[in-house]
Amino acid sequence: MAFSDDDRWRLRCEQIFEAAGDGLMVMDEEARPLAVNARLCRMLGRTREQVLAMAPADGIADLERQPMRFHLLEGQEQYSITRQLRHAEGHAIDIEATVTRIATGEILAVIRDVSDRVRTQQEQEELQRKLELAQRMESLGRLAGGVAHDFNNLLTVIMANVDLLLSRDPGSKQLHDITLASERAASLTRQLLAFSNSPSIRPQVLEVATLIREAAAMLERVLGEDYPLVLELEARPSHVMVDAGQFGQVIVNLALNARDAMPQGGSIRIETLRDEAAQQLLLAVSDGGPGVPAELRQRIFEPFFSSKPLGQGTGLGLATVFGIVRHWGGTVEVKDAALGGARFEVRCPVVESVPAHQASDDAPTTAVPLRILLVEDDAAVRGVVTRILESFGHTVYVYPGPLEVLAARATLEGTYDLLLTDVVMPEMDGPSMAAELGASNVVYMSGYPGDALARRGLELAPDRFLSKPFSPAALAEVVARAGRG
Repeated sequence: MAFSDDDRWRLRCEQIFEAAGDGLMVMDEEARPLAVNARLCRMLGRTREQVLAMAPADGIADLERQPMRFHLLEGQEQYSITRQLRHAEGHAIDIEATVTRIATGEILAVIRDVSDRVRTQQEQEELQRKLELAQRMESLGRLAGGVAHDFNNLLTVIMANVDLLLSRDPGSKQLHDITLASERAASLTRQLLAFSNSPSIRPQVLEVATLIREAAAMLERVLGEDYPLVLELEARPSHVMVDAGQFGQVIVNLALNARDAMPQGGSIRIETLRDEAAQQLLLAVSDGGPGVPAELRQRIFEPFFSSKPLGQGTGLGLATVFGIVRHWGGTVEVKDAALGGARFEVRCPVVESVPAHQASDDAPTTAVPLRILLVEDDAAVRGVVTRILESFGHTVYVYPGPLEVLAARATLEGTYDLLLTDVVMPEMDGPSMAAELGASNVVYMSGYPGDALARRGLELAPDRFLSKPFSPAALAEVVARAGRG
């Protein structure tokens, strides 16, 4: 059978149409498919017959948001559009289509699958969002550290002066009220530092039930009446070596996570259980939500991982819990709660007794009178620290900054037993000044948290460091310990 030139041309066009690397579809004015090539069928996971039988609403996933635009062809030869097609398995495919009216009056769409490109772009945008979030968190941490430094200086003056006044009038209700308010302010500062990812870490041996009840008192105001707290705490006291602010942060983060799992409200259960065999304390926080799917349990503690919709969660709450608990030498995992929902279990080592060196702020301190060189750039702090030290029988030589001390160092040699200095000062930091002076017996104090100082390269021994605000008893104890060598 002989083929005419037209037949050969038609056959060649059909072969080109079928072999094209992009999906091709010829449509009528109602967007009904008249011809499709193999590439488009593979793209949609359907047979040619299935594609040809599809109505626009069956194949176009975003048709309601983005109707057909054939009218644009009245003023131009072609136009391009990005939209989503529906795969046979139900998921959407991101495509880019170039739409042209051909000589027969029908409409040709050249369709390219750009799902990988869109996914890559979305991943890049998500990484950029996370980077910006991390940068904001870092900036917030620096800001919080700076605010805390100044605020802690103020609290040092307030709390120390109130303590001095209470020694004269121990029954004053007004002074006790100021003390309580100051302690709450100091606690808020520690929480601000903790939530800004820059915690001032001060591990102490603390009683668990007391810490939980203190956190619960705050949580009841935060959560509201739709989320009642149910506490099931062991009667036997259990002690752990933790930072009080970090412990509170763990409780708060787990409770807020439980609240988010129950949008309609529900009780949040906090339990403790002593594991005698492992010498561990089990702390469990349970909710009545849908639980955590098995496929998410391996990732739920990853930084920035969140099962919430984009923009509704940072993915840092549980990651922070994981980091804190690991620092304690403990573990945290998620399980199914007995009555449904999720149960987050924290395990950390139990400490049997309170170390002798962990003294109460109210503990009496006796010490040999010392000659103390005090360097502090804040006048109010200088004044109150001087009064505290003198009340304990010490002799105090006061300087407002490193330059004044270094100018007088020729006359200072051999005249003091202890250098007590602020860490961060305008002209020079405390450790550098101490090195210039050749001082060997030094106690540092600062309103910046210890980890913020460490990031500046200032590694300070915990037993020679006072974190502001501090009580007169704490100051006297550190000085007395330094005086004993």
